[in-house]
Amino acid sequence: MARELRKRKEPLRPVVALRLKPDVLAKYKAPGKGYTGIMADVLNYVADNPEILSAVSNK
Repeated sequence: MARELRKRKEPLRPVVALRLKPDVLAKYKAPGKGYTGIMADVLNYVADNPEILSAVSNK
């Protein structure tokens, strides 16, 4: 199964680059390994809750 996934032309999830403040990145990295998954979970949660998204984007 792993070989089949590697043969795919398109990734399962797109790779993106974000510019973050150093202190924000440090907060996500503090718990240790897996911080990118935590960041993805936070972004998914905010995207699914428009009231949070609108409150943050109005700053």
